[in-house]
Amino acid sequence: MEGNFTGQTEQLVSSLYQLAELIPGNPATPYIETGWRYMTDNYTKFQIATWGSLLAHEVSHYYLLLVLVVLLVLVLLVLLVVLLTISISYNYKLYKYNYKL
Repeated sequence: MEGNFTGQTEQLVSSLYQLAELIPGNPATPYIETGWRYMTDNYTKFQIATWGSLLAHEVSHYYLLLVLVVLLVLVLLVLLVVLLTISISYNYKLYKYNYKL
């Protein structure tokens, strides 16, 4: 049984390698390599790390702000619906019993 399992595994790995050879390469690879070479030739590792860290923190900061604003808007909408429901219910009771303010 064990010999058959390794044979199946080898066939599976071989098939996967053949399938991987059919997948085309990334068309952006030459542009990324050229940009990477330019960056490492013209800037120090410290500069690259500093700007990369700044960019990552800015993106995460604005994403977090966006999420918080969306949550705040949703909470305000729910509060508005609750207040409108209470107002409509109160006005209906006044109308039903002919109360006048």
